[in-house]
Formats: sequence, C-alpha cells, structure tokens
Amino acid sequence: MASPPAGQASENAPWAEISDRRPRPALGAAALPLSGIRALDLTRVIAGPSASQLLACLGADVLQIDPPHRPELLDQYLSNGMGKRSAEADLGEHRGAIRHLLATADVVLLGYRPRSLDRFGLAIERLREEIPNAIVASLSAWGEEGPWAERPGFDSIVQAACGVAVECGSHRDGEWKPCALPVQALDHSSAYIIAAGVMDLLATEQSGIVRVSLLGAARSLLDMDRAPSGVVETPEPILEQVPSSYGDLLSTPPPLTLNGKTISRPIRAYGRDNLSWLEREDCAASG
Repeated sequence: MASPPAGQASENAPWAEISDRRPRPALGAAALPLSGIRALDLTRVIAGPSASQLLACLGADVLQIDPPHRPELLDQYLSNGMGKRSAEADLGEHRGAIRHLLATADVVLLGYRPRSLDRFGLAIERLREEIPNAIVASLSAWGEEGPWAERPGFDSIVQAACGVAVECGSHRDGEWKPCALPVQALDHSSAYIIAAGVMDLLATEQSGIVRVSLLGAARSLLDMDRAPSGVVETPEPILEQVPSSYGDLLSTPPPLTLNGKTISRPIRAYGRDNLSWLEREDCAASG
C-alpha cells in the first residue's frame, strides 16, 4: 500500500477537528432547524457545496459565491444546489459587498487551497477576530500544514496518493490495475462531516473553527475494517423529483429526514441572486 504523502501536521491528525469554541447566540424556534442562519459558501465542486446544500435544506439562507471567470459547471450546481441562492462575484472587485455579508454571517465555508484567499481578508484567524460569533468551516485536500498543504487536490487524486486506489485495484485485461472508488466517497463523506461540525456548534450555542481534509477522510477509510469478500448487496437509490429553474429534476435527496420526510428543496437559477442576505423573516418563511 502506498504511504500517505507528507502533507499533514501530524500522523495522528484527525479527519475533522473543531477548535476555538466560543459562546454564541442560541438558535431561535422555527419550522426548520436552521431557519434564520446565514451561511456564506465559498466552496466548489462536491464536498463544500454538498455540505452547504444540507444546511440550506435544513432552512439556512445559504449564498454560494463563485468567480465570474470560473463559474461552477451547471450540472455540478444542479447536483448540490437545493435550497441555495447563488451569485457570481470577484472577491477583489466586490470586496465591500463581501465584507458586508461577512459582518452578519453565522457560518462561513471555505473550500479553496489553504491561504489562497488570505489576500481578500478571508484568513481564518482574521475572520475569527472580525466575526467572533460566526462558525468558520475550512475544507482542504491535504490538511492545512505541511509541504503539500497549499497544493490543489481532488478526491480521486487524494485516493491515488494515499493508497485507496491500491486497495480498490483489480485484475483487468490480464493485468492488475489500481482503481478509484466508484463514487467520490471522500468528497461526500467530508461534506457531511463538515455539516455535522457546523450543526454541533450551532446546537451547543458555540462558534468555532471546523477543519476537515480529504486526506483525513482517506486515512479514516483505510483504518476501517475491510468489508467481507463476495457480493455485497447495494440498496436501491432514493430518487425524487425536485423543481428547479431548469425544469423538474430527478435527484437524490440529502441523507436526512425531518419528521419522517426527506428534506429536498427547489433549485434556483445559478448565479442570479444579489450579494445580500434574505430578511430573517423571509428566510424562516421560505422553509
């Protein structure tokens, strides 16, 4: 098995870490658990957007912001855009509007390479100083310390570097070949670890920092007991029709139920929203 890369501060670094806990206002009573919570989503692709989708489907006002020169792929957005609002904005050009959003945000999700957004005033330490009541969730590929920390990375790359692809390899065409997992397992599992960390802090009336890495997810997966050999039955996926600005979509709902019902929500048009929060009453009513 390949050894994990030298990218984490410690061999025993946890997959997810919550630090710098501080008291914050309690959640109010509402129809949905996170109604009234404002979450600024500065993440891309799968893990971060899937985490913010879960928050949105539980009632949070999630505003996803992407750069105009590198918008999210529409199919990607449709796969994890339930309940969100989204806008395209340059973090430098629209710095004033972004600072205004941050001033009243309850949650800030960061999903770019560690320290790559510091020049826009989005360093974790600065955010904690300026908005002490907010929860800052930081997603990285390789962890935030070490020689690989600032390298880009994606689920399949981390799988290959850490030995997951070796574990999933098989003989094909007469020779053994490595293979990634058939789903982006590190992305999806990390998404729900991020959301769980955010909700843990909200539920316990605390702010703090939630740090999650795909490398940590890979290590946790490799440490688990191996599944028994042989055929493993795969359950039928749950699919629902979800209304969207692009027509009805057949989609998988977030993996939670509320009062016995799934929490799917409509998908709005991509990139069409203003750089502003909903009024708290409007946010609660939209749930």
